[in-house]
Amino acid sequence: LARQRLAEAAATSSRAAEIERVRSNLLASVSHDLRTPLAAITGSATTLAELGDRVPSARRAEMLGEIAAEALRLERLLENLLHLTRLDAGALTPRLEWEVAQDLVGVAVGRMRRTSQGRAILIHAPEEPIMLAADGRLLEQALVNLIENALRHTSGDSADGGAVEVAVEVNEAAGRARLTVSDRGPGVPEAERARIFETFARGSTPSGGAGLG
Repeated sequence: LARQRLAEAAATSSRAAEIERVRSNLLASVSHDLRTPLAAITGSATTLAELGDRVPSARRAEMLGEIAAEALRLERLLENLLHLTRLDAGALTPRLEWEVAQDLVGVAVGRMRRTSQGRAILIHAPEEPIMLAADGRLLEQALVNLIENALRHTSGDSADGGAVEVAVEVNEAAGRARLTVSDRGPGVPEAERARIFETFARGSTPSGGAGLG
């Protein structure tokens, strides 16, 4: 009994240490990503407030666009952080409902086109509606994360201007659908693919992300 109690105490201590490690990593990773959009928003808003009409109209429109883009980026970061926290706490359970795949893709692409800086996001999908049993909110956010990442890592110097493609493919025999996001970037190195979806995992290529996606 004494050995069992010691083992249980050790396991509890180990879990507490792991929770604390994850919390520390979370704060360290997110703090930088939070500061970046906040600094951009604050800088542009302060300049506009102080200079007003003295800022040329073209530059003023550009700064307003930057504020909107960084605010959307901050919103996505906080949404990812909330989902991650709920996942770690076991409080996030997908709620499956019938969704139209093309609608989910269209909403996700529409959100990202506002911050794509003119880069093309192409959709390839069948004309007939494809029904999915999915949590639409979570699947849409996953698509947004992938599209944002694809835009970040695709070179605009390619022949197609660095277009990102989102496709819906159907395997009727298996009763399944596959949604893919493709880019013209360098890809994930083979050695990193096994852990790329771990919490806070980031590729070797600098991207400024916190590994929350």
